[in-house]
This record gives sequence, C-alpha cells and structure tokens, in this order.
Amino acid sequence: MHPTTLGERPMEASSPQPTSAPLPNGRSAQHKATVRLLGVTESRATVRRLLLGCGVLSSVLYVLVVSLPYEGYSPVSQNVSELLAVGAPTRPLMIVLLVAVYNLLVLALAAGVWVSPGRKRTLRLTALMLGLFAILGAIGGGIFNMDMRGAESTPRGALHPAMTAVMSIPIVLSLIFGAFLHGRRFGLLSLATIVAAAVGGILTAQDVPLLEANLPTPWMGLKERINIYPYMLWVAALALSLWPGRGAGPATGGNPTASP
Repeated sequence: MHPTTLGERPMEASSPQPTSAPLPNGRSAQHKATVRLLGVTESRATVRRLLLGCGVLSSVLYVLVVSLPYEGYSPVSQNVSELLAVGAPTRPLMIVLLVAVYNLLVLALAAGVWVSPGRKRTLRLTALMLGLFAILGAIGGGIFNMDMRGAESTPRGALHPAMTAVMSIPIVLSLIFGAFLHGRRFGLLSLATIVAAAVGGILTAQDVPLLEANLPTPWMGLKERINIYPYMLWVAALALSLWPGRGAGPATGGNPTASP
C-alpha cells in the first residue's frame, strides 16, 4: 500500500448524469392520436357552430324581412303571404330572401340539430321536422302563393290555405319533439310557443273572411305575427341551447371517460 499524501484524496468514480430518454414509441403514438382526436373534435364543433348559427340567423332574417313596411304594404294590417303574392312588387325580393335564403338557413339548422350530442332519437325527429318545414315553406311560398287582394282567384292561390295548414304540421311537431330535448325550462318554452302560435292562428283566422271579401283587415298582420314570431324565437333558442360547450357532454356527443 502506498501512503497518501496530506490533502490528497482517493479518486472517486463519477456518477453518470441523468439524460432525458425518448418516449417509447407507444407513448408517442398515443400522444399524436390524442392531438389528432382533439383536432377532429374541435373541427366538428366548429361545423356545428356554423350550422346552428344559421338557425339564429334564419329567425333574425325572417323577422326583419316581414316587419319592414314596403310601398303599398303594411305589416300591421296585411299578412306575410301577401308579400309573396303573384303581382306584388315585393315578390321578386321575397323569393330570394324568404323562399331561398331563409329555407336554406333552416335546412342548415336541421343538419346542426341532427349531429348535435344528446337524445339522438329526439334530436333527429326534431331535425326532420325542421327540414320538412323548410321544404314545405319553399314549395308554399314559391308555388302555392296566395292571390293579391281584389285579383281573380287562381287554382294555386286557392290551394294556398291548404298548403299553409300542411306546413303548420311540422312546425307543431318540431315544438313537441324539441320540448323533450332539454329540461323543464325548455319544455315550458316550447309549450308557451305552441299556445302563442295557437292564439295567433285563431285571431288571424277571424280575418280570413274579410280578406277573401277584399275588405279592410286593420290588425290582421299583427295577429299573424303573434302566430309567427314566437316560433322564430323558439328556433333561435333551440339553436343556442345546442351550442357546443353549453351541454354536459363533450362536443363529439360521446360519454366522457375517466382519465387514468
């Protein structure tokens, strides 16, 4: 043995410095799959926002268009169908706004309701009724439009009341099915909308004989709008109630899973 010199210490083995090991291939693939899934989920949520936003826009467009006074037209004393009557100066504009644009927006809303998470059967029944309402609305406004006041009756004008009655069926059914999409408050809103629409419809029907006799109808337009506007409000409320991020479930509509 060799004696050590004063102050001299024996050599110690240096411990290896920790290095960051790469993630195993499995963990890396799982991370990429998670990122990809989040991207798909956000893309789907964005599409739903666009589709549901069309529903809100449809109600705003409709109320705005039918509430404006046009030359020779009063929204207080005349009904909405008179804007689309053959020979009415407003018909070309209404064909674009009410027959084409409005009903396309409602169809987009129906698609947004269809793909939303929740009670699938109820959502799809509601979506089907909204889509049917848009299709019948386009046919009724574009083909079976009413005749102008004082004009000679035509076959398609004579079918206008029947077409309006048929179009009211998907409206009522969408309210009934939609009442079960959420909780009690939305159900009460749907019920109140049905009652308001019924009251407005009864009040409007009282003026139909005056309209057919080409007599003044001082409040017919206002009465009909009591029938229409609550449904427009309900449609907007439906779209907002399904907005991504408002529900309890994830945007994809699946059940949330617990993290490990």
